Amino acid sequence: MYSRCLKEAGLTNNSSVAQCSRQTFKASEQEINRLYGKIYRQLEAGQVQDAQKFELWCGVVGGIPGLV
Repeated sequence: MYSRCLKEAGLTNNSSVAQCSRQTFKASEQEINRLYGKIYRQLEAGQVQDAQKFELWCGVVGGIPGLV
């Protein structure tokens, strides 16, 4: 994604690197949150306690700001 963005930008300079970094981060963050939610809901449907453990583990190990 990042490489494609830079290629589409043409010139690689501070501005294109910053813009592509922001776009890549935002898209990655959205995908991580989507997958987290999917995993959490599947766990919660089976075992609420497992979902809670998953949430705790992600908060400790992942430390991803803005995680759903």
